Amino acid sequence: MRGFRADNLASNRVTAQAASKALNAVANATITVTAATAGSAGNLITVRILTGAPTVDQALEAAIAGNAITVTLGTDGAGVLDNAKNTGTLVAAALDALDEVSAATSGSGAGVVAPVAIQSLGSGHDELTHHELAKASNTTVEMLVNLERGGNCEIQEAQRIADALSITLASLGTRF
Repeated sequence: MRGFRADNLASNRVTAQAASKALNAVANATITVTAATAGSAGNLITVRILTGAPTVDQALEAAIAGNAITVTLGTDGAGVLDNAKNTGTLVAAALDALDEVSAATSGSGAGVVAPVAIQSLGSGHDELTHHELAKASNTTVEMLVNLERGGNCEIQEAQRIADALSITLASLGTRF
């Protein structure tokens, strides 16, 4: 069994991580939305992308009400979705203008964004002490301290820690 070393367990704490979500999954138009504030509260943010059709000349808009973000895609003079108004770059910029999140697009950003059902941001977590992390992941503080010092442990242990935090192994800064 290969082991891992966690690089993100410094200073007796696992740092808080902002919630995020990749939307649209289209080449050059995948939008990654990230909560502006690190912590589990970002997991409550939802994003949906709606068509502006059949409204004529609908501008691309992003708005937030509570924790719910709605993006309305732009339309042309006939009330049909306008690809020129709905590129990954433009949608990411509209989302990025909101104080509660930041957004970036993949590749060139020239791809077209399509409507997306409600999606929740995820994998955000609060700062945890080694004691809190050990309790949440059913491991020991000694094991976590060993990892912090550069020690290795089994991949299953790493996965258990990541699962307890609802994060990926990469979020722990693991090196295999």
